[in-house]
Amino acid sequence: METQNLNPNPILEDQNASVDNSEHDYKNPKWEDYIRYAFYAGMFSAAITTIYIIASFGFEELKTKFGIDVWSFIDVAIMLGLSFGLNKKSWVSGLFLSIYFILSKIILFESLGV
Repeated sequence: METQNLNPNPILEDQNASVDNSEHDYKNPKWEDYIRYAFYAGMFSAAITTIYIIASFGFEELKTKFGIDVWSFIDVAIMLGLSFGLNKKSWVSGLFLSIYFILSKIILFESLGV
């Protein structure tokens, strides 16, 4: 007696075939390292921004050149929040952190006239 193919997708004949998804699996130790490095980069960026904000209180030249004021702490809060979300493996945080990084660099270059 012949067995009937109950696979709804005729392209995938063997659903039990093993597929190596280790390259795209975020639980792979290699991806864990990348996520941790991105988290550290976000923390470093937030720390450097905080240092510049605090330094700008004493130097008017920094404040006028880079447009740094107390509201720049919002920038730090956004970076910290998105970095912590990335550390919790939120792909939305990773996407928004990437977009935020690119937009902040565009705004910085526009304000400096580069």
